[in-house]
Amino acid sequence: MKVLVFLIALLNASNAFSFSFTKTFSESELQAQIDARMPIAQQVFLFKVLIEEPKLDLISTSDRFNIATKVSITLSPELIQRGTAEVSGSLDYRPETGSFYVSDAKIESLNIDGLSQSMQKQVKHFAQQLIAQALSEYPVYTFQDHDTQQKLAKSSIKSMQIKNETLIVKLGVF
Repeated sequence: MKVLVFLIALLNASNAFSFSFTKTFSESELQAQIDARMPIAQQVFLFKVLIEEPKLDLISTSDRFNIATKVSITLSPELIQRGTAEVSGSLDYRPETGSFYVSDAKIESLNIDGLSQSMQKQVKHFAQQLIAQALSEYPVYTFQDHDTQQKLAKSSIKSMQIKNETLIVKLGVF
């Protein structure tokens, strides 16, 4: 019985000294971070893909988000096809950098004007690789080392959820 009381007291003491920090990101704050990284242009085999004008949508029923964007595919200097794409993803926190990155990016839909269905499938395959790589390389948000709370809190993530078009992240040292 004494051991049980001791363990309960120890758990309560550790909770009393634990440090947690909740950071909220509005959809517009995250939109601004994404806008700052656009446009993204990259050559993929024979295609040059340009992604621009993203529109973020935080989905309250999921821990994923959607980005609707304009897409241009250049097959040759004379042949440029334009369309739209919808990409879903989630956020990954990397404590070593104190940054959030897009992970698990997936093209949900791709509609390129003037391309056949078979060509759109090929473009979607290459665009999937491009988008996943590009979005995973640039942080959406990085905690600031000059802010003591953020510097301490960037150690580990306790929870992350989307609620009312806001990303709520709880971080803590213990």
